Amino acid sequence: ELPLTTNSLALLAIGGQINVSMAAEAGRTGSASIRYERWINPLEPSGGTETAEAQIGLTENPESPGSYRGSWILPDSTSRVDAIEGMLTDGFGSEVSLQVSGFPLAVEAFFEITVEGSEDDFATGMVFSLWSETAQAGCSRAITGATSIEKGGLPPGADYRLRVLQGNRVVQSLEDVVLHSGLVTTLEQSLQPATAALFALKDMDGTSRGGFLISLYEVDTDRLIGWGEAGEDGMVDAAPGLVFIPGSEVIYRLQREPWDISSGPHAITIPDLGMVGNLTMERSDQWLPPARIAGKVTYPDGSPVRIFIRAGSVNPGIIHHTGVLSEDDGSFILEPVYGQTFVSVAGSDRGRSRWFFKQTVDVTGGGTTNLNIQLEKLTDYTVRVEELELQYASDRSVTVRPGEFPIASRIRVELVEDDRLFNNATRSGDATGLSVDLLAKEGTHFTLSINAAEIGFDRVSLPILTGGDPLIIIPSVQLHMNASSYLTANLVAHDGQPIDPDQLWHLTYRNSQQGSSTWLTGSGPQLEFPVPQESSGIRISPGAGLLGQIELPGPFGPGENDLGTLRFEPQGFVANWQGSSYRLSPDVLLKNSLVYGDISLKNPLTKPLTNCEVHLEHGAELKLVANSAIASGEPVEGNTTETGTTYRLPSIASGEFLHFRFMLEVTDLAEQSNIVVPAALTFGSEGAAITESIGIETILLIQVPTITGPSVVPTEQVELSGRSRIGTLRIFDDGELIGQTEVSHGGFWTVTTDLAVVQIPYWHTLTAELTDPDGNTTRSESFEVLHNPLLPRPLRVRFKQPLDQVDDAEEARLILAFTGEADLLTEFGDILQWKEHEVPETGVPRFWYRMLAGFPFDFEVEFDRPDLVSNLSVEIMGPAGGIGSAELGS
Repeated sequence: ELPLTTNSLALLAIGGQINVSMAAEAGRTGSASIRYERWINPLEPSGGTETAEAQIGLTENPESPGSYRGSWILPDSTSRVDAIEGMLTDGFGSEVSLQVSGFPLAVEAFFEITVEGSEDDFATGMVFSLWSETAQAGCSRAITGATSIEKGGLPPGADYRLRVLQGNRVVQSLEDVVLHSGLVTTLEQSLQPATAALFALKDMDGTSRGGFLISLYEVDTDRLIGWGEAGEDGMVDAAPGLVFIPGSEVIYRLQREPWDISSGPHAITIPDLGMVGNLTMERSDQWLPPARIAGKVTYPDGSPVRIFIRAGSVNPGIIHHTGVLSEDDGSFILEPVYGQTFVSVAGSDRGRSRWFFKQTVDVTGGGTTNLNIQLEKLTDYTVRVEELELQYASDRSVTVRPGEFPIASRIRVELVEDDRLFNNATRSGDATGLSVDLLAKEGTHFTLSINAAEIGFDRVSLPILTGGDPLIIIPSVQLHMNASSYLTANLVAHDGQPIDPDQLWHLTYRNSQQGSSTWLTGSGPQLEFPVPQESSGIRISPGAGLLGQIELPGPFGPGENDLGTLRFEPQGFVANWQGSSYRLSPDVLLKNSLVYGDISLKNPLTKPLTNCEVHLEHGAELKLVANSAIASGEPVEGNTTETGTTYRLPSIASGEFLHFRFMLEVTDLAEQSNIVVPAALTFGSEGAAITESIGIETILLIQVPTITGPSVVPTEQVELSGRSRIGTLRIFDDGELIGQTEVSHGGFWTVTTDLAVVQIPYWHTLTAELTDPDGNTTRSESFEVLHNPLLPRPLRVRFKQPLDQVDDAEEARLILAFTGEADLLTEFGDILQWKEHEVPETGVPRFWYRMLAGFPFDFEVEFDRPDLVSNLSVEIMGPAGGIGSAELGS
């Protein structure tokens, strides 16, 4: 009888008692020999084991003659038992022995470990885990407070891994823990519980700094762990709600940092339990020593000026601006300033004269730089172009005065001071002409740029020098249309007459090679514009006062492409006017059924519509019903041909509504399930007739009801729908009635019902049966539904937008700073946190999540049975939309 552990039939218990029994004739003498191994020095297992042997006596039970028993307690430090042999002798030289099989057996390994900590350390729960991959054995314990854990019955091994987990994070890990057979293994150091990431944020001088966001990241993956905000005293829990292994390394970054402070990443070590670590700021690569600019501001005559002075660094990466009001004696001090600093002054005196000063000062070395500012007087100038000479590609030349040119507003004039990158002044032409106002000092050199690209002409640049006269007149400017391929055409209105000279229109062409569109503006009946030869086509859209548009396909040849006379037609203007409509009913029919048509038209033009005809395009599926058409109470003649039916309508006066009704019949030749019937209106004189589309109606020809729904459902409830003729619709599940509804006048039906009760998972064969008002019944084709309650279901969705995972985090912060959105991170803290939504069991769930445009975001879906989920596809709709796929765990 062996003292086996409760966990294994191959391990002996430490200190257990082995019972040996033998049976033979009465009156014999018994003994047992036990051969075992023991540790030479239990405190130093590296010294190995030695073989030992023990002898025990077997005593005959007086109450049961012939039964002999003995026992042996495993001594401390026993490693394993190799063999046990029992012997009985009769005292006359006769001996019987028996060796027990099944040996050798190892003695269990036993370990002890102590987990220390305060009650707060265990608030989120802690789990202890020990496991050997080789032995495929181990144990785990939930820890609710400081405790000592003892565990035996484990096979010996040298690859045990000890872990302590808090929440979903491993907070302590020891690899290659050795458990020795027959020994109690006690860890040399008790495990301490994980600690929060508590730090004190200080600047380079050791001063505590608050108001900064500290983000922690994993060292290997750079994955965001959490973030916290430093208080006024600099104290911060950098990952609230999370704990870490004391002494483990993480990465941290600063957010909302000034330009002179490095954002990281920096490596830090988690402090010991109950301790606070130090985060010391580091200077950024852009850092420069602060400097000061001192001096005086005076007028040209030397008198002092009390005026506001502005300064800002122009060094890349340095974001700093300052300003100061000079004293009564004109003296000022600007501090701090950094690197290349742009100093500017602008203002006016009581006499309303305006003054300015600008200069870049290099203060890279720090210290004080002297700068005496002498203001310069500014004058209001106006630059005006009197005439434009338009040189077209066809060598046609036209001279216009900008104030009388209908498309002068499409010409833009710009003034740029020499050696500057940005415009000093810009303005588009208008009814007053082509001019631009400028505030500048006398003797300043400018470049006047006239941008006429929107009307098809090249840009022109002219030099300008300001002088004593505030009005600068440019008598004439030539604009050239340099084009290797260009279009010419004569534009007429829908009545064939040339459009008005002041009538605006727009030409759009698409460059198929560049994949972009160009938009040009013209006026009057003569069209001449450049166009790329590879253009896929053009569209000419009218401005106010004209109707319709002109579209022509490309490509175009070199040189002149004469398009001839192009007419604007009011295409769709009448048919699509508010109040116009076209309808066929009912739209669900059988053969030989009647179709009722209704068309309403309004004439929005200023003259009557004459020679009006309505044409219904259809094949042999429909035919005219004689004497069935009426327009505004008067009979209308119709004619059916191979292509459709045409009705001749009376004229429609300006502003008048016309109501037109008719009937068609579905013929025996109708075989298609959908009969498409377009309707068009034609009006106008012969040779100038206009045809517009009124609309398209579709008739559904149904012989039997249709039924559709989900192919698999997790519950007994199923939502079904379909099309049918009007009547009562019943739903059957393998012959059993499970639902009933009425078909709508539009031929639609829907039912939410429970499937018949059968074993699950189970296929259900559903059919829909219609009883029409005449009592006739028709049945749909069968529809198969699988009831499978084992289907995985989404439980939760989560969103997060970790800004520091963008390719260039520095660029992201600069974008937020320049667009004024940096404060959004404080106002809406949930932008950086996971936001979780529960998914209801039924219905279509919809969730919202606030995010910053232009930055990536993470999206997670949690299922109740993730092991059954495969080929998952997620589609997110809206401005941030897209389709993606994911694998389990990613």
